[in-house]
Parts: sequence; C-alpha cells; structure tokens
Amino acid sequence: MCDDDCIDLRCFLRHCPPAPRYRHKILYASTNCALLQSLRDELKGCDCYLDYCPAGHSAHILLKSEIAYALLLFDEVQEESAAQLAQYARTLAHRARTPSLILKPEDSPKQLAATIRRLLATAERAQQHTFAP
Repeated sequence: MCDDDCIDLRCFLRHCPPAPRYRHKILYASTNCALLQSLRDELKGCDCYLDYCPAGHSAHILLKSEIAYALLLFDEVQEESAAQLAQYARTLAHRARTPSLILKPEDSPKQLAATIRRLLATAERAQQHTFAP
C-alpha cells in the first residue's frame, strides 16, 4: 500500500492494496502545499482525507477513476486552471453531482474548513434522504 500524499493515484496506477478507508475523501487539485497542510490540520477529527494533485494530468486520472470523492477542491495546477478542472469534472457522469469548490487566494484555511464541513454535512443529509425507505 502506498503511504504518501498520492495514495489513491499511486494505488490506482500500481494496483496496490486499497488505501485506508475514510468517511470523506476530498480531491485537492492545487500547487499550494501550505494550504494542504493547513486544511489537513483544520479538518482533523472530521475523518477526512485529502488526495493531493499538483498537476492537471493526475487530477484527470483521479477524476476519471471510480474513487468516491465527497468533495472536489480546485485551485491552480500545472497545465490547467481551476475552472477548467471543474468544467472537466462536470462532463463526467459519475462526478456531475459531486460538490466542488474553486478556491480563491483570499480563502483562509479556517473559513475553507468551515465551508467544507457544511458541504459534507449537507451532502450526508441529502444522501440519507435519498436512500431512506
């Protein structure tokens, strides 16, 4: 099993045993490593894992995969803008309803973590109502 910031991408490409299970998996496509670490710190206790992709190509691979992401976070990456990645995600049938955020430079980690918590809670409530008898 892979044990670094690209767990799912490497496991997917190398056919490794699956990565540990988390309640919420979030795809974080960005070149901002400082924000990644701040978000991880802010989201401790939420049972979240952030898959980090610094390049557009690896983000495309993960978006095409069947990995169940609860949220997609897009920032500027190598080769592509956040808006282009978000638009690409919407063209994929299995990602069309996945909540996504395009990050702005003025977003603070605390504000962003609060927004993420709200989105995840809303998505969970919607899923419970969808599957309730």
